[in-house]
Amino acid sequence: MIIIIVKLLVAAASLFGAAYGIYKTVKKNMPFYFSMIIFGVMCAAMGRIFEALTRALTGEYTAGFQIGVLGIVGSILFFFTSNQGLMDRLGDDGSDKMKKCRALGFLAPAVFLVMWVFILLSGCGIKQIIVSSMVTFAALPAGYFHLKHILLPDVEDGIIKNLRGYNLIALIYEALCIAERLCFSYNASEEVFVAVYIAIGIVLALLVPVLEKGVLRWTM
Repeated sequence: MIIIIVKLLVAAASLFGAAYGIYKTVKKNMPFYFSMIIFGVMCAAMGRIFEALTRALTGEYTAGFQIGVLGIVGSILFFFTSNQGLMDRLGDDGSDKMKKCRALGFLAPAVFLVMWVFILLSGCGIKQIIVSSMVTFAALPAGYFHLKHILLPDVEDGIIKNLRGYNLIALIYEALCIAERLCFSYNASEEVFVAVYIAIGIVLALLVPVLEKGVLRWTM
């Protein structure tokens, strides 16, 4: 029962983030970068709502593939695409002085890969491995850019500096999504699942307000 309650709270937190983001986008005419991330939060909300309702209505939840996984993967891919293009070019001019930031950015996907290897070593079924791989391999490039943008020196108008809080929260979100797959692979206790879901709910609730605060600082 506690898992159902917590999953419903995670769904509510993600729905809050999505609704808040849509409201701010319409009211304040936020930049496209903001909208891309809101699309990601909306994907997370749809995925988490599907999972919560499935568990609440049927009492069952599959660790293998189900529609909710697509929402989680979609959210990560939107976070990746928002950072990968213009935003990355604004912070990284391709010069040698940025080499260290580029190199250190690979620490995030390296950690994600280690977590994925532990999933493979768990002896879980092929369905869990496929779903875990979907989440992990979506998070690899996203995690790289999040960490890289945390480390990059600031540019004009404080664009990079003011988005570090968002990038940190998004990076934690992706790590928690992989941690959730680890929990399924090792049949973790209810207490561990609850801790992971509470953490996911917190980061989803915080992500959009922190992002808004950062974006408004360089668009004013």
